[in-house]
Amino acid sequence: MKNVIYKIRNVTNEKFYVGSTVDSRVRFQTHRRNLRTGKHQSPHMQAAWNKYGEDCFKFEVIEHVENPENLLKAEQVWLDEHAGKPYCYNWATDASAPMRGKTHTDETKIKLKEAAQKVPKGSASILHRVSRTEETKAKISAKCLGIPNKMKGKKHSEQSRLNIAAAVKRGADSHFYGQRPASADLAQKPIRAIKRDRSEEIYKSLSFMRDTLGVSVATIIRACNSGKPIRQGVCDGWVLSYASEETNVAPEIPEEYLEYPRTRQEAKELGVKLYFTGIPCDRGHVSPRKAKGTCVACMKEDYKKDKRLKINLHE
Repeated sequence: MKNVIYKIRNVTNEKFYVGSTVDSRVRFQTHRRNLRTGKHQSPHMQAAWNKYGEDCFKFEVIEHVENPENLLKAEQVWLDEHAGKPYCYNWATDASAPMRGKTHTDETKIKLKEAAQKVPKGSASILHRVSRTEETKAKISAKCLGIPNKMKGKKHSEQSRLNIAAAVKRGADSHFYGQRPASADLAQKPIRAIKRDRSEEIYKSLSFMRDTLGVSVATIIRACNSGKPIRQGVCDGWVLSYASEETNVAPEIPEEYLEYPRTRQEAKELGVKLYFTGIPCDRGHVSPRKAKGTCVACMKEDYKKDKRLKINLHE
């Protein structure tokens, strides 16, 4: 349910916790996870959950709010009436600032102070000097490769440009000083391309190939990693690999299919009905395909099945 006021009610003594959310399903899942792991923001309800058990708590919606902008106001009405009372698990009395009124322990204050002292002057994050293992770095790098750049085609605002200029002027005081993008080395790798006619060409770098052919970086990286031919665009049917590795090879083409087009787009342009990629279809057939994209071997297989089925029905 969307835009609601909810209760988490203890059915054994009718005490409750009240809150608001734009999505009750997600919010209830978060509450359960925090309570099960002993990390809920309400120590009173956490203690009750540990004492009575999960089965004694009921999650229920008590009010619908039509306008999401009025959600916190509606929650505040409930908090004004019930927060701080013996039967209410809420300790915060301000819906817009749930941390207001809460004080850190002395141990937490010391940890925060020590973390802040480690942050270099001008740095924006306490993670600035946190070291990661090579394994962690490799996982992060692998996960980020091929992700399209959200800023592609967009322009920085005037304020953003001023911020970047100011960071550059700070030099060594900037937390970006001396850092190199994770994909910078990858973008300079030479790319070996096996084209549809099986001719080969070496592009001096990934970025050069992108700029020359207009192919996205994500497409090039994905083709190099998978070893499968590209299936659309100007490089349709090409097999790519990093020139230093040369691990990817083009599918072998039987002699009887050498004259066939290699891609669906090429078959359409030539006005022919069949093409041959050399790549197995979903059922594993290495067979010509119709310009409509259908595997010929699959069509024959389905035809035989239908024919057998009709015979069995008439018997």
